[in-house]
Amino acid sequence: MARVDTDQATILLAVVARLIAAVETTPTLSPETCFLSLTPEPPSVLSSDVFVTVATTDGVFDDGLLDGGGLNQTTENAGFVVTVFQRQFLDQSSHAVTILTDAARGMLGVKLSILKALSAHDLSLGSDQLLRNLIAPTKATAPYLWNKDENIVAMPLYFATEFDWKLT
Repeated sequence: MARVDTDQATILLAVVARLIAAVETTPTLSPETCFLSLTPEPPSVLSSDVFVTVATTDGVFDDGLLDGGGLNQTTENAGFVVTVFQRQFLDQSSHAVTILTDAARGMLGVKLSILKALSAHDLSLGSDQLLRNLIAPTKATAPYLWNKDENIVAMPLYFATEFDWKLT
C-alpha cells in the first residue's frame, strides 16, 4: 500500500463512508443519516432519531513541505468535526441518564463508537493510503440541547488529519 496525494473532498467522503460502516447506533447510520454538511449543525431537522454530520474545519498549509513537493503537491494539516444528533425521548424531563448512558442509544456510547471508528486510522482509496498521519481526535464538546422544540441533543467531536493535496 502506497500513500498517495489526494484532495479534501476524497478525505471527507472517506470519513462519511467509514462512519456508516463502523459506527454502531440504533438505528444504524446510512447515507441519509450520515452526510457532509457546510457547518457542523445542519440547516434543518431530520426526521430520523439519530443523524450525524461531517464538516471540515480550518486547515494550515506546511510551507516546508511545499518545498519538497514543488508544483505536484502541498501538505495541509486540516481537520473535520463529526456531530451526532439524537432525539431525547427516553428520559424524564430535566434528566439525562438514558440519553448519556444507554448501551444502545446513549450519546457516550455513540461517542466511543465514533472514536473507535476514526482514531488512529488511515483512510484509503482502494489499496492506497490517503493520510500522512493517522486520524487524531483533538476535542470533544459536551452534549447540549440543540433543538428544544424537537428535543434533540447534539455532541461535536473534532479530529485532525494531515494529507497532501494533489496539484497535478
